[in-house]
Amino acid sequence: MSFPQNLIRAHTESERLRGETIAAIEASRDLSFHAEAIERTSNLLYFFGHDGEIKNGDDRIVRVLGFRGFNNIMTSANLILGGYYQPAMMIARDLLELTFLLDDFTHDKSQIEKWRTLTPKEYDKVFKPVLVRERLDQRDGFTGLKRAETYKLISSVAGHPSPAGFQMLLRPDGNYHCGPFVEPKSLDACWSELAKIAIQIGGHFQQFFDLTSKETVIAKVEYLELQNRWLEHFFGKAAFELAMIAEIRALADTLPDKTP
Repeated sequence: MSFPQNLIRAHTESERLRGETIAAIEASRDLSFHAEAIERTSNLLYFFGHDGEIKNGDDRIVRVLGFRGFNNIMTSANLILGGYYQPAMMIARDLLELTFLLDDFTHDKSQIEKWRTLTPKEYDKVFKPVLVRERLDQRDGFTGLKRAETYKLISSVAGHPSPAGFQMLLRPDGNYHCGPFVEPKSLDACWSELAKIAIQIGGHFQQFFDLTSKETVIAKVEYLELQNRWLEHFFGKAAFELAMIAEIRALADTLPDKTP
C-alpha cells in the first residue's frame, strides 16, 4: 500500500507554516532571544548527558531525565514552529514537571535514589507532582503557589479538554482551527513559555555535573552567562554575580581538555 496522501499533505502544510513562523521569530528580538535560550538549553542537556562515564544509578537517572527534557524541548519547539500550539504546550507541561523534579533533586540528592527505587504505592506518597511542588514552595518560602498556578494554567489550556483550552484554537471569525495554523499571540505565548521552562531546567540540570575539563567549564560558564542575559532582558535582574562566573571560567586554565 502507498502511504496515505492526506498525512503527507498535513505535513507539507505544517512545513510551509514552519517557514512563516521562523521568519516571524527572526523579525522579533524577544522571540529570537527565546530561540537562543531553547537551542542553548538543548545543547546543554545533550552535552552534560553524554559527558564522561556514568558513575552510578543516580547519575544514570539524572542523565535520562535530561534526555527526556531534550526530547520534550525539541518536540515542543517543532510543534510550535509547525503551527500546533496546543499539543506543544502539553509537552511543555511534562517539561515543567521534569524541571520541578530536578529542582527537588538539586537540594536533596538522596531523593534521587528514593525516586528510582520506591514502590509505586510509596512513590505517590513522596513524588506525586503536587507534593513536589508543595515541597519546593515550602523550601523557598513561597506562599503564592506560583508553581501550581503555572502548572494549572498549562493544564487548563492544553493538558486537559476544557472550555479554556478551546481559546487556543479560536479563529477571528468565531470558528475554530483544525490542523496547523500561525497566530502571533499564540506563537508569542507558547514560544516564551517554552523558553522560560527551558532556562529553568538547564540551570538545574548542569548542577549535577562536575567540572572535569576545559569543555565542561566553558559549557557551564556560557550557560550561566546566557541565563544572566535572558533574566536581565525579561525580568530585569541577573541570577549570578559576574565575579562568580569569572571565577568558574578561570578553572578552565587549570583543567585538561576533554578526552576524546
